[in-house]
Amino acid sequence: QILYLETLILKEILPCTQSSVPKSSIFYCRTTGGEEVDFALSWKGKLLPIEVKAGTRVTPHDCKSLEAFLKEYKEASHGVILYSGQRVEKITPRVYACPLNLFL
Repeated sequence: QILYLETLILKEILPCTQSSVPKSSIFYCRTTGGEEVDFALSWKGKLLPIEVKAGTRVTPHDCKSLEAFLKEYKEASHGVILYSGQRVEKITPRVYACPLNLFL
């Protein structure tokens, strides 16, 4: 199910990257410590790491890879976890959880 969600998110983001001015890009990323981030959006010299979770709850433990990305890439000030829950929530000082239905 998670691969389906990631593909769905990618299909939503790709057209936006092509139509933004200036152009933005999206890529998969792994930190030097091996932590994977599902997507990273790059736009105007800034980065936004995004994780996709199928669950209805997000905990600080779910933010591990995003926190590693934020520590390594100074161009990123915050990260987002897209999840199946119903509320936008601040999970850590730099990571927010956002419902998938608000994004799609």
